[in-house]
Amino acid sequence: MSVERAIQDVIERLVDAWNRHDWPSFGRLFTEDAYYVTGAGVRLAGRARILDDLSSREASSHESDRVRLVTDAVKRLGPDVVVALCSWRTAAQESQPSGGPGARAGLLTIVMWSARDGWEIVALHNTDRTG
Repeated sequence: MSVERAIQDVIERLVDAWNRHDWPSFGRLFTEDAYYVTGAGVRLAGRARILDDLSSREASSHESDRVRLVTDAVKRLGPDVVVALCSWRTAAQESQPSGGPGARAGLLTIVMWSARDGWEIVALHNTDRTG
């Protein structure tokens, strides 16, 4: 499998786990000491803290809360490190471009490294778009 395909696979699994609220599967994509910066700017350090934060969120099954993500660019920083830039939006944003309840969009910067068992997320920074 090419590096680009492997990175895209991790990103697809990340979105799938998010949309299903499967936080254990979401967390397994991160290194033990990963950083996750939420759209609100809260920095979570470590897989356990990321899982604690996500698990405490109220589960919602609304289709409008589902996230759609597009990988805009992947850049290799070395043989075992990449950075991926992605755009995301909720289904509500797609159906209500001018905004509305639940309508959100943003950007992700994801740093991954190649570990023994495949690519893992070392850092993920989410930035909500305003407007």
